[in-house]
Amino acid sequence: MPEPCPFCGEAKSRSDEHIIPQWLLESLDIKDMNIATTHMSTFGFPVSRRGPMAMANFVNGRICEDCNTGWMSKLEAEVKPLVEGLMNLDINAVSALQDSRETLTRWVIKTAIVLNHCSNYRPLIPRDHFRAIYASTIPDFVHVNLGFTKAEDRFRFRQSQNLLAFVQPCDVHSLPRDGYRISFQFRHLLFRVVYLPFPNMYLTDFSIQIWPVFGRPDGFRLFTDIDDFDLSGGFTQRLPENEEPQPSPGGDA
Repeated sequence: MPEPCPFCGEAKSRSDEHIIPQWLLESLDIKDMNIATTHMSTFGFPVSRRGPMAMANFVNGRICEDCNTGWMSKLEAEVKPLVEGLMNLDINAVSALQDSRETLTRWVIKTAIVLNHCSNYRPLIPRDHFRAIYASTIPDFVHVNLGFTKAEDRFRFRQSQNLLAFVQPCDVHSLPRDGYRISFQFRHLLFRVVYLPFPNMYLTDFSIQIWPVFGRPDGFRLFTDIDDFDLSGGFTQRLPENEEPQPSPGGDA
């Protein structure tokens, strides 16, 4: 009996789901490019390494065939024109972001989930996030941002549990420890998925916010590279009406 699919929860025949979809491998011309994923410790020492392997072989064999060829395939087809336009800095694609943001958000979260699920890194994704994406919904407390970079790396990604949050002093010890941050780059396009299960938190930096709110900051800029984007910004807390802000320490979630 096969292991249950993490998305639908059913024990069906498995497939080799490409971590980066085939259409994107072809668009980026990276099917034959070698990749080696390295899990680094907090102090910068390698913990484990997977690869090198060709990107065409960078697959997740624990997702069922029905999910792979069903809703996943449909979602890929829906976002393909938008993502290709964005990674090639097409201004028309940027203009279409707001109308397509929910579909794009589900695709970005799905991609982040599959990246973590197959990598040589600790599991970061709560099981209900798999089920939410399967049900065409978006998990609570998930934030998705988009940025652009001059760097021309065709594919890179980062994942961590380190989050920066500025909260009221009374809330510092209540910050959860099960959040995550996953960022990835496709040519000039950058995405970041951040999960912080704490109410009234808003991620602020110099990127375009896609979810849960949509907006472009006044200080929007190009990022130097994926690390500049991945580590930028932090969470701030919305105060109740008529309450004056107080000096507050930063809490590492």
